[in-house]
Amino acid sequence: MDRREALRRSLRILLWIDGEPDPRVLQAGFTLLVVLDRLLRRAGGVPLGPGNWPLRGATLAILLLIVILCLPERKRTNRAITLLALADLVAVGVSSLSPEDGGVGLLVVLPALWLGSQHRIRGVYLAVAATFALVTAPALLAHGLDGEALSRLIPLPIVAGLGALAISASLDLASRARQRAEEGERSLARALRMLEAERQTSQEVFDAVNVGLMLIDADGELVGMNRRFEELVSLSFPDRSRPWPGDLFAADGRTRLLPEEVPSARAARGEEFDDLRVWAGADPRTRRALSVSARRAENEAGEFVGAALASADITELMRALEVKAEFVATVSHELRTPLTSIAGYVSILLEDDTALPAQAAAQLRVVERNTVRLTALVEALLQEAHHEDGLLRLSRTEVDLATIACASVETARPEAAARGLELTHEVGGPVLLVADGERIGQVIDNLLSNAIKYTPSGGRVNVDLRTDGAWAELRVADNGIGISAAERARLFTRFYRTRAATESAIQGVGLGLSISKTIVESHGGRIDVASEVGRGSEFVVRLPVLARGARAA
Repeated sequence: MDRREALRRSLRILLWIDGEPDPRVLQAGFTLLVVLDRLLRRAGGVPLGPGNWPLRGATLAILLLIVILCLPERKRTNRAITLLALADLVAVGVSSLSPEDGGVGLLVVLPALWLGSQHRIRGVYLAVAATFALVTAPALLAHGLDGEALSRLIPLPIVAGLGALAISASLDLASRARQRAEEGERSLARALRMLEAERQTSQEVFDAVNVGLMLIDADGELVGMNRRFEELVSLSFPDRSRPWPGDLFAADGRTRLLPEEVPSARAARGEEFDDLRVWAGADPRTRRALSVSARRAENEAGEFVGAALASADITELMRALEVKAEFVATVSHELRTPLTSIAGYVSILLEDDTALPAQAAAQLRVVERNTVRLTALVEALLQEAHHEDGLLRLSRTEVDLATIACASVETARPEAAARGLELTHEVGGPVLLVADGERIGQVIDNLLSNAIKYTPSGGRVNVDLRTDGAWAELRVADNGIGISAAERARLFTRFYRTRAATESAIQGVGLGLSISKTIVESHGGRIDVASEVGRGSEFVVRLPVLARGARAA
C-alpha cells in the first residue's frame, strides 16, 4: 500500500467518512494533538505546574482516552461518541482558561467534526452551542472582554459550526452519491440478470427449434450454430472451424459441390435462396439430405454484414421420393406392356365390328376408351416422376407455334363437338420458337382438354395466339365453371384438383397443369391463369420467340 492510500484510509477513519467510527481512534488522535500542544509549550519555556490549566486539559484528554480504551465494545455506541466529543470540548475549555492557551482552542474542530458526522444539521447546532458554552463563555468570564480575548475566543464557535457543517454536507453528498451508486449497481445488476435471462431464453429457443440455424459473417466465417445444426453436420464435418468444409453433394446425391457452390459460400456472397437440396456426407449409410435456405443481413447503411442459413433434415422425404420414383417407373413399365397388348387386340376386334354382336361391340368400345384413359394416366405418372428427378429431356428445334396450336385445336375438335361446345381459334402467321414441339403440343393439349372438361354444354372455348415483342403469348379461354381465388394458388400443384372437379366427378388425377408448368418453365417461359367462379378461365402461356437474326440464319 502506498503512502497516499495509507493517508487516505487514516483520514477516513479519523473523520468518519464512511462506516462506523472507532471512538478509540478518535480520542487517541485528539489526545495526541493536545499532548503535542503541551510538549510544544514546554519546549517554548511555558511552565507545566499543578495549577496550569492547559496541563489539566491535557490530563482530562488522557483520562478520557483511558476510559474509552477500557470501555467494553458493546458500550462504544453513537451516544458514547457524542458524549466523548462534548467531553473533549470541556478539555479544550479547561485549557482555554489559561491566558497562554496557545492554539489549543482550534482543536474544537475535531469534536465539531464528530458531532456533525453523528447528527448532521443538528450536530452543527450542537457544535456551535457546545463550543460557546464549554469553551468561549468560561474563557471570557476568566479573561474578561478585552479585545485580545474576544478575537481569540469568539471565532471558535463559528469555526466549530463551519467544520460540523462541512462534514455534515460532505457526508450527505457522499450518502446520496452512494445511494445513487448503489441504485445504479442494483439497476445494472437487474439489467444484467434480464440480459442473461433473455440470452439463455434465446439460446434455448435457438437450440430447441427443429431446424438447423447457422450464422456467418461477411467473410464466410462461422459466427454460431444451434444444437440442431450441429447434429445435422456432425457426422459429415469433423472440422468445425469453417461452415461446411466437408463433403456436400447436389440433390442427385452424386455430383460433388465445388467449394464456391456450397450453401455457406453462396450466402457469404450475399445470395438468397430457398429449399436448396443437398446431401451432406460421403457415406451413403450416414449421409443426410438437407433443405437449405439463406437470407442476407445488412447494416443500417445497406452494407452486407453476414447471412443466416436455415437447414431442415429432409432425408426421409428424399428417400421417399426416390422410392416413389422407382415405384412409378416400375409400375408404369409393367403396365405399359399389357395395356399396349389390350389396346392392340381391342383395335383388331373393332376393325370389323359388324361381325360382332352389337352389345359386344359396345362393350369393347368401353374397354377401348378406358384403355386409352389408363394409358394416358400411366404416361402422365411416368412424366411426373421424370420431372421430379430432373430427367425432363427436351429436343429443341425450330418450330412454328401457330402450326402446333392449330394441330392441337383440330385434335380437340371432335371431343368439343361431342360435348356440344364451340371451339374457335385465332392464330395468325408463323410464330417461330426454338423448342421441343412435342412438349409444347402436350401443353396446349392439356389446356384444351381442361377447358373442354370444365365447360358445360353450350359453352365456348377459344385459342388465341399473338406476339408481344420478344414473346409469344398463347391464350386458352373458356366460359366454364371457373376457379376460386383460393384454389388458383394451388392450381399447379401436383395431384391437386379443384373442389368443383371432384364434386362433378370430372376425370383426371391433377397432373396435367403441373406437367405443363414444368415444360413451359423449362423453355424459359411462364404460365398464368385468370379465372372467376361461374364465368370461366383463361390460361396464358408466354414463350420466348426466335429472334429475327437467328431466324434468318
